[in-house]
Amino acid sequence: MGFYCEAGFTDLRRAVRRSCLRISLETAGEIRKQPTPAALALVSVFDFAFPLVVMIAYDLGVLAKRKGVLLTEQDVAAVLKRNFTESL
Repeated sequence: MGFYCEAGFTDLRRAVRRSCLRISLETAGEIRKQPTPAALALVSVFDFAFPLVVMIAYDLGVLAKRKGVLLTEQDVAAVLKRNFTESL
């Protein structure tokens, strides 16, 4: 007897974002364990930058696949702007 389970995402972008935030939280927790003053600064930078960079990469990939051609500077700028404002 076999079992079949269909797993899928209705909003893959949301799933990527949530996964990214979980990874960021875990990594930040590990960085906080370090007994150096630089660790506190690193946590702040990592907390902001990691999700931002991952989502920019995801959105650029999706846009490039959808367009089927190289992206223009305007395409890249729009993705950067949207992701930066979402992360504030």
